[in-house]
Amino acid sequence: PGEVGSSDASDELKATAQRESQEALARPLEVYHSHFLGGQKFIGGASPSIADIRFAASVEFLRMIDYPFPDWLETYMADVESALGAAYSEPVADVRGFLEYVRSQAAAAS
Repeated sequence: PGEVGSSDASDELKATAQRESQEALARPLEVYHSHFLGGQKFIGGASPSIADIRFAASVEFLRMIDYPFPDWLETYMADVESALGAAYSEPVADVRGFLEYVRSQAAAAS
């Protein structure tokens, strides 16, 4: 899904691809939520583990495609950042800055 993003495909086909991509992404995210978190705040329980850090870092890049995060994922991301403090906030500021730069370049080009 989503392979038509930068093509000359019709707007209708692009909208379909976007919807299918979001649906395809929703399934593994929900598996992560139900299986790995399973009602816990973090994978290992009350404190973030390396698995949480890796997952959160990967999820940061979903913001680039304006993927609508489910409420649980927004809460999870905020909890990871809050629990880790500057150890997360400082490096992720670079990622967020990069994403904003890419967005601004795309907006300027269009």
